[in-house]
Amino acid sequence: MAAPNTRKEQKPRHTIVVSKSSASAIFEADQQIVMNFEGEPGTFSVTFWTEYGGNYEIPVPQKLCAEGRGLAHSLEDAAERFANAARVGSDILSLVANADLGALHPELVFDASLDDDAHDFLQIFVPDPPLRAIPNRRTSTTAATAVSSALAAHPDLARLRRAVAQHSIALSLWNPGNEIQCLAHLYMGIESLTKAVLRKHLSVRDLREDQLIQEWKIDKKKLDADVRRRLIFLQDQETYNKAKAVSDGFEHGFLDYNEMRNPAREVIVRTARYLRQAILDTLSIDEDLKARLRGIDEPRGPINLIRYLRGTLSGNADRLAAPDQRYPIMQWHSKLETVVRREDGKYSFTPSEQFTPRLGDGVTFSPSRLEIWDGSSIGEWRPN
Repeated sequence: MAAPNTRKEQKPRHTIVVSKSSASAIFEADQQIVMNFEGEPGTFSVTFWTEYGGNYEIPVPQKLCAEGRGLAHSLEDAAERFANAARVGSDILSLVANADLGALHPELVFDASLDDDAHDFLQIFVPDPPLRAIPNRRTSTTAATAVSSALAAHPDLARLRRAVAQHSIALSLWNPGNEIQCLAHLYMGIESLTKAVLRKHLSVRDLREDQLIQEWKIDKKKLDADVRRRLIFLQDQETYNKAKAVSDGFEHGFLDYNEMRNPAREVIVRTARYLRQAILDTLSIDEDLKARLRGIDEPRGPINLIRYLRGTLSGNADRLAAPDQRYPIMQWHSKLETVVRREDGKYSFTPSEQFTPRLGDGVTFSPSRLEIWDGSSIGEWRPN
């Protein structure tokens, strides 16, 4: 990030960095969570909350916000370190909510030191996308605090962070049509997690690695694969085989997309469930809390409503498109007309959908049906 620094800093300055993203899960208006991070020149904190607003009768959730606050050598230093930490924290929150939390980007960076009247300031203007849907997935601050603390204290923190990050990347792609890419990232997360799962299993069973190899009657070189199959995929041989084949085929480029598409669709939901459950089982958190987190078993991708407009074009087939268009199209205009909050605390909204035909002279369009589908989920799919 390039930004002019108007004066040389003689010492680290207290700096604030605010990052925002469009998320598929929200905090209640009165809730937030604080995560602390180590780093030179000192410990800093990142606070997460949901920003509410909008021109509706009630405040509606708009953006996930992350405020980094602490000492930094410059605005650039703060923007890089605090924003990166916010993304790490966002990955943890994504694991807890089992939902995509968007890509956090810094929008505001400024010096807030109390010992000076001159404060460097930087604002990055990021266009806000139109609000077309309201997320209803809640992020539990209690669960997020427990998971964050357990991760920070875990001896295999680096491995778990990689697994959590791969899970988060998969959810950022979690839309129908992206099953192959999602599954590849999920399997990479499982590979990152393997050693941590093995160590936890050995500790619980009070076994050495050689004793486990003897118990399972395998060669040592097959240990990691058996840990994944037995302990992460819970002996679900079909899902393990297909997930591994798709991941290897995608990563190394030896399988055609047509060969991978159906197997990926068949096992992606189960693979996501196995990865998330294995991460949670590796952590030292309350069993009741683990059970509640396991109950949130439907992954949610980026907010996405997919619209299907069906109808009939009437006119000559060689003149269906407008003169300045290659194809006959509809110009679409969509917005939220009303937003209400139900008694159960969830939001309900009414969209306004309008389209303008861009067609050739004398061509008409007769609409027959408009369908709006949730594009933030991938349903469990099995072949006929």
